[in-house]
Amino acid sequence: MDAERNAIQFEGSGEVQEKPISLQDSTEDEKNVLLNILPLSVKIMRNGLRDASTCKVTLDLADIPVDPRSVRSMLVSVAIGTVDADDYTAGILEQLRRKSDGSLVSLVERNPSQELSFSSTTRFVGYCDEWRSIFAEDGDTIEIDCRDNSALFRDQDLPAGIRIDLNLPLADGVQQLANTFPSTRNFQVFFGTPLDSADPLRGDFDIVKRGPIPSKSMPRTAKSRKGKNAKAKRAGDEKMKVWDHIAQVVQKLGYVPVLRGFSLFIMEPRTLFQNVAFGRKMVYGNNVKHLEFARKLGGISATPPTIEIRCPDPEIGRTRWARHPVLENEPDSGILGVTDPVITRANKVSPNGTGSETVQIHQVRSINDVEVLKRIARNLFEEIGRQEIEGNFKTDEIESFKSKREADLLDLQAGDPVTILVAPPSVVSSADVNPLVSVKPSDTSTNLQKLAILSVAARIDFLKAKGFSEITAKRLAIAQEQIPLANTFRANNVNIDWDNEDGVSIETDFYNFIVIRESEEEVPAEATGRTAADLAAAAGAP
Repeated sequence: MDAERNAIQFEGSGEVQEKPISLQDSTEDEKNVLLNILPLSVKIMRNGLRDASTCKVTLDLADIPVDPRSVRSMLVSVAIGTVDADDYTAGILEQLRRKSDGSLVSLVERNPSQELSFSSTTRFVGYCDEWRSIFAEDGDTIEIDCRDNSALFRDQDLPAGIRIDLNLPLADGVQQLANTFPSTRNFQVFFGTPLDSADPLRGDFDIVKRGPIPSKSMPRTAKSRKGKNAKAKRAGDEKMKVWDHIAQVVQKLGYVPVLRGFSLFIMEPRTLFQNVAFGRKMVYGNNVKHLEFARKLGGISATPPTIEIRCPDPEIGRTRWARHPVLENEPDSGILGVTDPVITRANKVSPNGTGSETVQIHQVRSINDVEVLKRIARNLFEEIGRQEIEGNFKTDEIESFKSKREADLLDLQAGDPVTILVAPPSVVSSADVNPLVSVKPSDTSTNLQKLAILSVAARIDFLKAKGFSEITAKRLAIAQEQIPLANTFRANNVNIDWDNEDGVSIETDFYNFIVIRESEEEVPAEATGRTAADLAAAAGAP
């Protein structure tokens, strides 16, 4: 691998602009250089919806012999993808190059300006925060720590008098604010959930949908006088960054800002179960080499309370409220003293089986739109409850199970749905086969795979053989059948490691996503292993 890397570098696969002899009286273009370098290793960390994604790149000093004191700023773009076997062989053995950019065909092709696209082989783009030159006996290296492009918003101070115009649709108001600063002028702002297949540059994304007008959700007394633009207020006179201001405004309406590449999306912090069919499937025993689950049985996340949002409305002199979740046919919003909430939904069950409802009340200001209050209540409920079941998986694959898209795991982002399945065990024929099980798992299968293949009846017999009573074995065996109803999770932190010797590995944290479903029809087929009728039949019910 070292010889291959050196051959690629010394053959000049990278596009390099010569550094000017003197920077005095030079233009900005003359001060810029572009380097295409094969790194020693890359670690990309996609850190949830609210935090900036980061990247750590390790380079050989021989490939970039630059003194960091001569560098003012650095934009880093990391491309990871695949090439077919013929191109790889032709690039390594025959040094065959592309006509487009002169790079070896064995390297992943990078198209001009592909960092502006939503979907491409560019897996990270951002700015260098720190450059370290390390000199050691085992080699001289450079380590570069980066944050994604949200760093431009997170580091930009919000000047006095510059705020989001609340009379514009939300995306337009944020777009206007971004265009105020030279460093973020080219960013595109969209409203809605980005899809993997969408590419704003091709017009795939709905650019017409721009979001609600914030001022319409405010009480009239909180709006500006006629003829003046309503502006979002700053919290006191404290210093604020542009990103903090954007987050403060959109979160007040129940949304979150999410930056991907050079595009800023304003979206709800929730998974739409309609997208499960387009999510990734990870199968333990197939493309997952390590799997962990953890369920919290105590604390607030184990038993999420009912959320009630209250907001005083000066126009009517009363307080509006909204709740999530509520039982069917019960009010989910109203006015205190006129339409009060009903307390009948048991969300907490004691060990003796007694149920009660715990309600957590939150106060907000300057919102009289009931739909906004309900959206805030729902998002807060899901935010609290989503950590009930957590886990992580590790894989050396770059594609999910039976993926229809190449290298789709390299595009995995925080918030994407992931379905965790268990592969049936490999089997061997045997004269001692349990008549309740058609095959006998081989010794190479894991315990999880062996248990997953058991039918309800076989599982009951297995538990009875372990000393459980018949009624306990039956209850546990039937409870196991509920697992397919909760096997779809939401990705949280996604770490992509690439090493020039070991290749690519991916480690992902995930958590469950709380969705209140009133009927069987609302359960997506992709996430359901058995229907309610199947469960009843398994339990012996008519």
